[in-house]
Amino acid sequence: MQTVFGRLCGRDRAVYFKAARCGQHLQHLERTIQLCINNVQKLVSENGFRFLVSKTICVHFHRQRIYTEPALHLDGQPIPVKGEAKFLVVVFDSKLNFSSHVKYLKKKCLKALNLLRVVGHTDWGADRATLLKHYRTLVRSKLDYGSVIYGSAKKHVLRALDPIHHQGLRIALGAFRTSPIKNLYAEAGEPSLEHRRMKLAFNYVLKLKSLPSNPCHEVVFEAPLSDFSAVTKSEPNLVASTLENIENANINLNTIDNLHVQSPPPWEEHNINVDISLTKQKTKYRKYQ
Repeated sequence: MQTVFGRLCGRDRAVYFKAARCGQHLQHLERTIQLCINNVQKLVSENGFRFLVSKTICVHFHRQRIYTEPALHLDGQPIPVKGEAKFLVVVFDSKLNFSSHVKYLKKKCLKALNLLRVVGHTDWGADRATLLKHYRTLVRSKLDYGSVIYGSAKKHVLRALDPIHHQGLRIALGAFRTSPIKNLYAEAGEPSLEHRRMKLAFNYVLKLKSLPSNPCHEVVFEAPLSDFSAVTKSEPNLVASTLENIENANINLNTIDNLHVQSPPPWEEHNINVDISLTKQKTKYRKYQ
């Protein structure tokens, strides 16, 4: 299975468009994406916009050893093919192993830890409760964001984030470097990152179960189990592992009710009449000296 992902950026971010197609044959993907690019380019040209080739990239997701890069063109110029792309602060590499995103995330968290060290000075710094709040806000929030996506990476890739978590807890608790990790979890009331990612995946799947209109609902719950091959060390599957963990936790997904919007919707239930007749009255302004 191959996926071609294209990103078209307009001048001054006025136009932003993304296209992705999956298939077995690269030539078919090229034709499909190229027709899509041509149609969008024609549409934006009629409305006075234009795409910048310098800000346009193409990423070819595949697991093949011998492959050819797709050849796409925008306004007669070739679109450069990159090995990775950043979408909503998550870095997607061509192999989808998320090693690039983990490195990027680790670099961002290290900068936040330096700020936590300043706030937690031993002489005039904040107390333990305040430092833990700062850690959850500055560092843990970055680790949580997108964990449902990059959580499918291999375990040895995700382990690179564990030292960030442990170092942040040591700074907040004022613990020594030799303090046992389990003691840090108990003192701070924080789980490990692995369990934290599992909890966030649980929350996402349980919320998705109550929203059948969500496009991801069909992919997760209505796709045959054969599509979610067994989780292996070489190719982990986040959907399969999450559903397996939910089953092991004895959580019955059938007991989750669907979320429906009440009828009439809240924004139509109460009609508020606003009298704006005073705005039509002419007023005289008096100058005070």
